[in-house]
Parts: sequence; C-alpha cells; structure tokens
Amino acid sequence: MKIRHKIKKDHIFFAIFLISLLSSLILTMDNPAFCEAGEGCDKVQNSEYAYTFGLKNNVYGVVVFSFLAILTVLNLMKPSKDKTNIISIGMILGGLVAIYFLYLQEFVIGSFCKYCMIMDISLIIGLIVLFYMKR
Repeated sequence: MKIRHKIKKDHIFFAIFLISLLSSLILTMDNPAFCEAGEGCDKVQNSEYAYTFGLKNNVYGVVVFSFLAILTVLNLMKPSKDKTNIISIGMILGGLVAIYFLYLQEFVIGSFCKYCMIMDISLIIGLIVLFYMKR
C-alpha cells in the first residue's frame, strides 16, 4: 500500500525557517572561512545596518527562526488557528524585512552577503507561498 503525503504550507515554512536558522548560526560564528575579510559578506556583516537596537541582526535571526521552526513543527503535529496566524505573521514580517535587507545590500552597502541572500530569498519565497498556496 502506497501512502501519499501531501505537502502543506507548514512543511515549506519549516524548511525555510530551518535554512534561515542555519544561515543565521553560520553568521554568528564570525569565522573567516565563512566571510572573507573585505569581501561582500564581511562588508555587510560589519556595516552599520548589521545591528538593530545594539544587537547583531543574526542574533535576532537565531532566536526568531528557532521559535518559528519549533512553532511550525508544533502546528504540524496539532494544528491551531493561533499557531497558524503567528507563523503567517512571522512569514509576512520576515518577507518584508528580507526585501528591506536586499535593498540595503544592493543600493546602500553595495555588497552582498551570501548567507543573508539565502535567508532573504528563502523568506521571499515563503511570502509568495503564503499568499498563493491554498490549504
């Protein structure tokens, strides 16, 4: 007997949150193997835009993406409207922040961080999925 497994938005969101969490964790390591000095990643991570309220943005990323990934797993196990709404709000806010960060990298900083790009593009894909994939 073949079991079909329908992919839900939450499966896609979990993958996006996990990818974004891993990228955020990589950026918290401050390892030159990940961001070469003077290169795009280093320029972005050491710009004035790399901080919000005195904390590096990647620290916020680790906390937020951990929370959203756990919440998404819980929602897959036992769906609820409240969890779904929080995940949707997280995806909307994340997508909007990603668009802003892409703008900063392109037009203000003039350099791109590959790990930031992975997060930003993932979140924008998630935003598209949120609005176009029906349950």
